[in-house]
Amino acid sequence: MPKKRTRQEVETRFVSKDEMTPDTKKASKGLADFAKRFAPVAAGLAAVVAGGAAFVAMYRKTIDVLKVSIRTTTDQSVALSQLSDALGIGTEAMQGFSFAGEKVGVSGENLGLAIQRMTRRIGEAAKGGGEAKSTLEELNLPIADLAEMAPEEQFFKIAEAMEGVKGQSKKLATAFKFFDSEGA
Repeated sequence: MPKKRTRQEVETRFVSKDEMTPDTKKASKGLADFAKRFAPVAAGLAAVVAGGAAFVAMYRKTIDVLKVSIRTTTDQSVALSQLSDALGIGTEAMQGFSFAGEKVGVSGENLGLAIQRMTRRIGEAAKGGGEAKSTLEELNLPIADLAEMAPEEQFFKIAEAMEGVKGQSKKLATAFKFFDSEGA
């Protein structure tokens, strides 16, 4: 890259001040004044360019964060939908169960397992056996009717019936019959 020369170097090399015509001197002074006046504008433009680059970087970072957020939300929605399908529960109901479970420290995965166990145990009771049969009878829940309900309706019927159970230890033991350790 060629060396940049100052105005004085150029003037000294090509034209001595004594050889300058009055017009050349006037033009030289005008250029020098213009350079002085343009310096703040050039600095301002440099600041605008730097600010623009910072804005572009921030914009790109925001887009990257949004992409991750959308990907995470989509993955969670797919997982929720798959769990809903596997359990035979509506997506909105499963979303409500997941939200409530997370509020009390039960993960969506554990909640899904608990509902799956409840549904299986009601099915076993409907066939005349299983761990939950006697508990359903104690709660005065009609097993045949319960077996015909959607899992979320089964859950609510059991929850309503458990409101009548006296004492926390008895409620916990009853929940274990349906949900195992995730029932607490």
